[in-house]
Amino acid sequence: MRTVTNFSKKVTGTAEPYAKITVKASKTTIGTGKAGKNGEFAAKIQPQSIGRKLYVYATDAARHTGKAAATTVKPPAPSAQGVKAGATKVTGTALSGSKVYVKTGKTAIGHAVAGKNGRFTVKIKKQKAGAKLSLYAVKNGIWSDAKTITVQK
Repeated sequence: MRTVTNFSKKVTGTAEPYAKITVKASKTTIGTGKAGKNGEFAAKIQPQSIGRKLYVYATDAARHTGKAAATTVKPPAPSAQGVKAGATKVTGTALSGSKVYVKTGKTAIGHAVAGKNGRFTVKIKKQKAGAKLSLYAVKNGIWSDAKTITVQK
């Protein structure tokens, strides 16, 4: 299953070809769909709150339902403008009120809170061209997937 954010209007992933897909939040069905011949599926849902647990079930033609695949609704990853070698800040947009972290490897090198308009500026130490920076948004204790950017010359 692919990442589901609080803006997602569908849950996507792969399952057994032609399987019936059921998406549940707790015991309530919030979406259904059907996998195609290659197993790809997209089940429509209403946007869900960050931190909500979703469970996706696939039922085959013989009506065997597999173990649920679980996911937690995340905030969307931040976006950032290009960062040039020697720059001392990363600017971009993220979910309003989320805390944005910039990391190199597993080490956080700066953080800031996205404003009401979603804009943020994170102060960082100068980075060399080619360095990989990973940006994360954290809301309600839930981390987004990483947005990785490469420092430019």
